[in-house]
Amino acid sequence: MKLKIDIQRHPVRYSFLILFGFALLMAFQNCNRTAFFSTTVAGGLFGNYNNGAGYGGKPSQDYARFTPGFKCENRESAVANILSAENTLTITENKKDICGAVQQTLDAGQIDVSIYQDEIIGYQEGIFEGVPSVPTTIPANLVEVWCRDTNDQSGIETITHFDHLSSLAVNRIYFASADATGTLTNKVVKDFSVARVVSKSKVTISDGSGFDLNVYRDQPAPLKPGLFVGQLNATMNGIKYERKTYCRFGGSLDAKVWPVKQIVDLNVSAFKQTVDLNYFSYSSLTGAGPAPAQNLFISKSNGANSFLVSKEISSNNLNFSFGPDSKNLFYATGASTTPVLMSAPMDGSSSRVLATVTEIFKFKLSTDGSRLIYNGYVNGAPGLRSVPSAGGNNSVLSPPVAVATMGASAMDVTKDKVVFLCCNTPTDIYINNFDGTALTKIPRPVLPANWDFSASNLSILRQQKAVSVWAWTWIAPGGSANYIIAIDGSWSLKLPTGWLWVSTSPDDLNGLLVNQTDPSLQALVNFKTGAIMTLPTLNLPKSASLVRDGSQTIESAFFAADSKSFIGVKANSNLNNETIAVSLIDGSVSSVCAGVTSSYVKQMNDGSLLLVGFDSSKRIINVYLRQADEKCKLVNSIPFAASKMESVEISISPDAKNILANVGGLDLNAAPLNLLLYIPLNGKVSYAVNTPVYSAATIQKAVFLNDSKTVIFIGDQIRSGDQNIFLWSAP
Repeated sequence: MKLKIDIQRHPVRYSFLILFGFALLMAFQNCNRTAFFSTTVAGGLFGNYNNGAGYGGKPSQDYARFTPGFKCENRESAVANILSAENTLTITENKKDICGAVQQTLDAGQIDVSIYQDEIIGYQEGIFEGVPSVPTTIPANLVEVWCRDTNDQSGIETITHFDHLSSLAVNRIYFASADATGTLTNKVVKDFSVARVVSKSKVTISDGSGFDLNVYRDQPAPLKPGLFVGQLNATMNGIKYERKTYCRFGGSLDAKVWPVKQIVDLNVSAFKQTVDLNYFSYSSLTGAGPAPAQNLFISKSNGANSFLVSKEISSNNLNFSFGPDSKNLFYATGASTTPVLMSAPMDGSSSRVLATVTEIFKFKLSTDGSRLIYNGYVNGAPGLRSVPSAGGNNSVLSPPVAVATMGASAMDVTKDKVVFLCCNTPTDIYINNFDGTALTKIPRPVLPANWDFSASNLSILRQQKAVSVWAWTWIAPGGSANYIIAIDGSWSLKLPTGWLWVSTSPDDLNGLLVNQTDPSLQALVNFKTGAIMTLPTLNLPKSASLVRDGSQTIESAFFAADSKSFIGVKANSNLNNETIAVSLIDGSVSSVCAGVTSSYVKQMNDGSLLLVGFDSSKRIINVYLRQADEKCKLVNSIPFAASKMESVEISISPDAKNILANVGGLDLNAAPLNLLLYIPLNGKVSYAVNTPVYSAATIQKAVFLNDSKTVIFIGDQIRSGDQNIFLWSAP
């Protein structure tokens, strides 16, 4: 392009922006022109002038980071403020639910500055604009794109403003040119009108006359978290420039807003949804020291109307649960006072005290949500009680004796029963109704001398006919074993030493065992006969930590609904894994989908099987469905640039027409190593949901909302280790 706007000339300045922190005291020690793009200063992303190349004095102004419509505690405010006072830089970050949630001192080397202007600075992924004082409103006109190329002394810098009232954008260009003697002169092309086009992962800024800037949100700048790769084409002073640039986004393009909306900006420790999917609750760690507290919040699923429930949830063993009717959140609080069991309604009205508890976390909600089981005092000693979730009189569940071993780790609930350990050595196992009307001691099997039951991993099997419990000895050299015990005392089984029960068939006759030392060793056991059937090596997600969910199943390894077979993913050495079915009758092994490579299998509500696999030769993710006694049907394929995919976790939409695939272990250079894919099961186009600020970002959890197209997911998509919640909707 040929810009007709006058070019303003300015004398060469060694650094236009005043240095921050202690670097201020070292001004003018280096009289060479500072490099336009610096990688020599720790933390530097654009240029950190921490070497004394700027001029002295105090910073001329404070800075603020803005996103349109942001509020903290329902007050309009900046997302963050960087303030300078007495040679000290301090950043204050505001969160939606807590103003001033983060305050810390910054080093000058953490700030990115310009050699041309002091209107804006950068910190991490944010653009900060100069302000005369801490703002209480958000300007309509904000800097949305700030780019710099990588040339040291004659670099080009562009700043794009967008006005949200007029919907007009302007761009400004800074650059330097040398005269005949080689002296560099800073120049600026004043604001000129541009068109701003925002697509799914690209921003295009153009004046229609030759100035074109494209910035790619899905291409994080290498080793520069918060910056993205761009391409600039422009003509200035008769010279045509084609430059690769590194850019920051701000305003409505800020990472908190686009391309997915951040609806929880605190660091999330735990997350749960209501059954109706209309609300979620989360906890976030606050404070410092050996026992920081957890704040507990409730929010609508779209992130609106969130409110603080409690500030006294301990950071260990988080325990909070929604009732099955989705009307109340149950939690225990009182880390610094007497612990109490509470009920919080969804409308934000005051929480109600249900009971005083002995141990703050040790409570469980019955399956139907009618009662809560907790530790409370019984005749002056710790004992097990239950209280109606709607409030009312509590019931005593444990025997009228002192309790030595009791707690959430030593009790389990299912349907209308609670099983627990009690009361002194030797420990017995009891089962009772939730109202305390059917206390029964489960007949104790003969244990080796000096062995007793352990207050951990106590579980009721699905049909409420048997329990799983660990026994151990404290006598050297020690030892432990997993027992399965019939509630009526008719049989018991000691599992092989070193093996752990993980899940059970729906009829409670067979269980999956995993070797504690080598999780690649797996077997099936018949609880009645003790017969062991060795399995081919299966890919068991989370097998190293042996985590079970409430249904006593694990991902991609489960018993069929008819209890006739066990289904899992067989690990092959060439990574072309396959899904197999192992007959529980004769031990025969068959392929679920012959010739199909699959890394994941899940049983859907209608009994059909969903298989997901990665064809490394064609670099395609394939999704199959197999109805009962039918052939597998390919329902979607997604071309992929990666040549390897190490893991996948699947969430199914409420209408069973779409899935979320959280794929990990990708060997992509530019794309994230952890990618969330929205995949329709009818062959329609799929979408990448997440576009993180840095490539090593992870996703911890992803779930659908009721419309089966809107997604919320948790991950450190903006800053490493900072787990936030994001909202995305399919086009």
